[in-house]
Amino acid sequence: MTLKCRERKIYRANDPNGKLDPATIVRSSGDADWDATALQAVQRSNPMPIDTNGKAPARFLITLRPN
Repeated sequence: MTLKCRERKIYRANDPNGKLDPATIVRSSGDADWDATALQAVQRSNPMPIDTNGKAPARFLITLRPN
């Protein structure tokens, strides 16, 4: 079995309390199963931790690269 090992990028947004909005894959790895697994991992991070200023970042981009 050959696995496609390209990076994927996932965009997340959340409110100031860390509650995450639905994630969006902005660059697919080309493998739907890998993309779904990466998306599930990011969604499990709900809620995001609060930053030192007492708020969570409004949005961020996560890049995942397999080793």
